[in-house]
Amino acid sequence: MSVSEISDGIEPVFTQFFTNEQVENVVPDQTELLLTEQMPKQHLENSSIMEYLKTECDYQKHLQLNRINKEEQFLTMIEKLLEKDPTVLDLYAKYVTDEQLVLLAEILPSLNISTLNLSNNTFEYTGMLALAKALPKTQVINLELRSNSGCAIDKLFQILPQTQIQKLDLYSFGGDSEEMSQKDFHALITALPESKILELDLGCSNICDHHLIYLMMTLPETKIQKLNLSENNIRMEHDELAEFFHFGIMNSDLQDLSLGGNFMGDSIAFELAKILEFSKIQKLDLSRCGITEKGVKQLALTLPLSQVKELKLGTNHLGSQGLISLSNALPSSQVQVLNLSLDQEKFNLESLEKFKEGILKSKVISLSFGFNEIGTNGARVFAEILEKGHIKTLELRCDRSIGPEGAEILANALKHSCLEKLYFSSNNIQDKGCVALAEALPFSKIKWLSLGLNGISNDSIHALIGALKTPLSFLGLEYNQSISGQSKEELIHAAQLHGVSIEL
Repeated sequence: MSVSEISDGIEPVFTQFFTNEQVENVVPDQTELLLTEQMPKQHLENSSIMEYLKTECDYQKHLQLNRINKEEQFLTMIEKLLEKDPTVLDLYAKYVTDEQLVLLAEILPSLNISTLNLSNNTFEYTGMLALAKALPKTQVINLELRSNSGCAIDKLFQILPQTQIQKLDLYSFGGDSEEMSQKDFHALITALPESKILELDLGCSNICDHHLIYLMMTLPETKIQKLNLSENNIRMEHDELAEFFHFGIMNSDLQDLSLGGNFMGDSIAFELAKILEFSKIQKLDLSRCGITEKGVKQLALTLPLSQVKELKLGTNHLGSQGLISLSNALPSSQVQVLNLSLDQEKFNLESLEKFKEGILKSKVISLSFGFNEIGTNGARVFAEILEKGHIKTLELRCDRSIGPEGAEILANALKHSCLEKLYFSSNNIQDKGCVALAEALPFSKIKWLSLGLNGISNDSIHALIGALKTPLSFLGLEYNQSISGQSKEELIHAAQLHGVSIEL
């Protein structure tokens, strides 16, 4: 509070005891001292100024104590979080403020933290500035700053070469603002070549074609092996982008590239088809990119020549012909993990049969094919894949066309398969399908089974309890609201007895 504010309404008292020069030079801390030294005793006893100052002083003391208490609580929270693992400090969504981050920055160099998660908090400029100054003195290798304000992020980028940071997660940093893509992108690009960054997450960060050009120009000079650019504004429409995209991918150490959620259509498949065999990419995410059968056909031609072991093409428009093209390429490819969930075009039975042939001759051991309305005929195709193939993880979620009959078909196949994980939630299998699966488990290798949201009731409890005696380690039954009462308690008790983790 300024002297002018304190003196409002009591000017006569001040002018009686102070010169103008004294009043102008008074600061809030000195006001009470001047009053007590220069005012006669009778005025001190009766003056409303002293009452006001005493109240203000008490209020300031209260604020000071409150701040100290908050600091102590914050430090106590940090101590508890570090008890489990002193190298990991997870402050995700802990409402960390500027003041608290400044306090953390002061003690950070003395801690043995290698992983620091500050995602989804409330700090802004002051806190980020303090963090940037502290990081070069720390042992932090993994830094997560998801969904925070974009304030002062350029300061952090500037000191990156001085830090030990190898993994930087900036997914959705800056929220809906344009700061990340316009103000700070140049600072990041400048810092990357001299930094130790191996993994960089820029998903949902307003990256567009123009910024991708500069990133691809810089990529060969960096150590980056994993790059997430999903959910951005990349369209592959800039005239010069293709050339720089080829340059960056072919001349860098990039092994894991995610471009999912950028509506690039077939153009991204065409460009990758030209260079994939010359790159080091082993993991490729092109889900939700608007790729059609034309694009996947070109991609399939180069797939056998590439090092790609994990391919995600879910939520595109491959259609039956696209699935057949991909199926023909699988046997001669290195692909082990394949995601084709939620294709926007329904696959016909012919394409599923071709897919079966390709999968059985391929190296694929993990397959995601949920949301695709394969029906009971499709269930028979997958049953044969399980019996004759080497799939260890299968995701067939959210396909109500499978139903109880499809579940029974797959249950019989489990007895002769090497499947260990089955994601089978939301398939409308009901009690009939659940009992069939539960009774098949003792003869299978299943260790992980998810059956959530399937209309399962207490009628399946006896069969489920019997299934808990198998090698099963996890059973998911969430959102089956008809499992209740005593039956539910019996199932929980049996799960505890056999050491099975269960979700209800």
